[in-house]
Amino acid sequence: MHEVDIKIAANTSSYWASLTFVDKMGITHDKEITGSRTATQNNNIVTALIEALKALNRPCMLNIHTDSDYIISAIRLGWLQEWKRNGWQTAKGKEIKNLEQWKCLDQLLARHTVKIIKEEKT
Repeated sequence: MHEVDIKIAANTSSYWASLTFVDKMGITHDKEITGSRTATQNNNIVTALIEALKALNRPCMLNIHTDSDYIISAIRLGWLQEWKRNGWQTAKGKEIKNLEQWKCLDQLLARHTVKIIKEEKT
């Protein structure tokens, strides 16, 4: 299983991701993904991760690097699984923000082993 480092970031006008892995021959591969769209920073950071995961064609061990507390909390603290169990609602019974993105992200993450690494905000 390939180990892939994914670094994601976003602001209100764009998002970006970089993927890096070393193949069986010891060759390092890098892929950059960028996009421009006007949205909240949280919406764009989820989009960055979705687009990075869409670039993968097999199950991998993922090291996701981000300074986004939104992504970190959703995955590391289990918010994503809790939302799914609650019918994609918050603990207060309201529909979660960025619902369709989170559903997509949940499906894309399902086949991978995931580790979240918190980066310092720059």
